[in-house]
Amino acid sequence: MSNTISFKDAQAFISEGSLDFPFNLKLKKPIVLGSETKDYVSFNNEPTAGDISSLPVSDYKFGDFFPVLSKVIGEPIVVVNKLSIGDMKNCMEILNHFLVD
Repeated sequence: MSNTISFKDAQAFISEGSLDFPFNLKLKKPIVLGSETKDYVSFNNEPTAGDISSLPVSDYKFGDFFPVLSKVIGEPIVVVNKLSIGDMKNCMEILNHFLVD
């Protein structure tokens, strides 16, 4: 997939209402899993109600969103767990856009 964008570009597309799926979000800090290095995560589709169905109605913790992000980017939870705090924050801001729409 060649549509790799920075978080700054993703923010601009969101504010313009023109964020198109799928896209790759470039990571500030690549993830190393064994011999593989990931320098982006792929947002394959807009989050759906099914993706957030396991979230508690209230009083949720930050970690409650990890399985949601795992579904949206199509990666196992181990990849989400290895995201840097900055990259996780950026991914959460993208998800948040769809939760508060």
